[in-house]
Amino acid sequence: MNIRALKINKFAYALLFGILLIYVFFWDARLVNSRYVFAAILVLAVLVLAIRRSFIFSSSACVYLVIVFITAMGAIGQSQEYAVRLILQMLVCCVAFLAFHGFQLSSRVVLVAFALLSLFYTGGVFLQLVAPALVFRINSVLLTPDAFFSYQQLESYRYYTGFSGFNFMTAFFSAILLGIYLYRWFNTPTRHTGRRVVYALLVLVAFFATVIAQKRGVFVACAVAVLVSLFVMFNQKNNLKRFFSIGAGLLIFGLGVYLLLLNSESGVQFLRRFSESDDVSNGRFEIMQMVFNEIGNSFIFGKGTGASQELIHMGTHNIYLQVFFDHGAVGVFIYLTWFVINLKNVLRALRRVPADDAQRAVLFLSFFVQLLFLVYGFFGNPINDIFIFLLYVFFAAMPYAIGRQCILQKSIEQRG
Repeated sequence: MNIRALKINKFAYALLFGILLIYVFFWDARLVNSRYVFAAILVLAVLVLAIRRSFIFSSSACVYLVIVFITAMGAIGQSQEYAVRLILQMLVCCVAFLAFHGFQLSSRVVLVAFALLSLFYTGGVFLQLVAPALVFRINSVLLTPDAFFSYQQLESYRYYTGFSGFNFMTAFFSAILLGIYLYRWFNTPTRHTGRRVVYALLVLVAFFATVIAQKRGVFVACAVAVLVSLFVMFNQKNNLKRFFSIGAGLLIFGLGVYLLLLNSESGVQFLRRFSESDDVSNGRFEIMQMVFNEIGNSFIFGKGTGASQELIHMGTHNIYLQVFFDHGAVGVFIYLTWFVINLKNVLRALRRVPADDAQRAVLFLSFFVQLLFLVYGFFGNPINDIFIFLLYVFFAAMPYAIGRQCILQKSIEQRG
């Protein structure tokens, strides 16, 4: 690819990344037509692939194409609108996934963009705590009517959403902010005490935002992602002793957080959701039982795309249950294969990239977001929440993109 084509391709990637951020972070905003923006993602992804004139196929991309295929085949005979919508979403995300394999923007740009936008949502939660009337006025202008209605409903239950109509959205972005500054804290030398304190405070702020949002699934997923990510980082530095010592510190910290939650209204309400209920799963155990009762002899290939949505109007609230009911054990195996390949790719890339590189920070965030997505999949369905699935697709492609950037950089250095 010549220099001119490279610049055009980079500009196209900048547009694609910008449109992706608009869709992911502002799909419930009044000024954003989510359908048009989603269509723009498809157009720009196709444009990027056309400029590049070559597809970067990977094992992950091949498995994802199989997922698209079984989604389309499973829709045969299904008259549901949901089945058609899911196929279109999968196709658009597939094209975007292939396009992001060759992503060319700086890793620092990616980190700054996600940090600022996640901070916007996290800050909105705390602003709602101290100035609810102000946030009400802002959201009445900012959000779509449906999102604003959801915001009002959730606020009546004392669930805080900040500048969004949905608490799972705010909690997810707060968890991403936590992941970004957890990495910064871990990799900042101890001699930079001021920076480490600031990063630690941002981690705590993001952590409490996930609590205040009252979304238990995201909270549990975030806790698991933090522990596994810390283990991986310490293991790569051959310093597991420090991990276990920090683990002891985290237990003490957890006790302190528990006591703090007991002394705050939002905290008490959050803790009650784990205990004071006839069904702590909010009906999820009943849904699980219903799925296994209804699957019958279709447990190998499933009932077809969208069948779970027909069985349970609000969905299964679980990626794995939905895939099992729609596509059977075969579908679950294919999805799990894709998820494992993506995790394996990012772990391999983390071992190869220098420790002080911004690219490594993006790879860590990729690992963190993938874990967040997969664990949250037991409590919600981020495949249906397309903005979360797009985030997953973007970060799953980053190991390939950064690998190509490193190869290109070495090639330029050798020529120089």
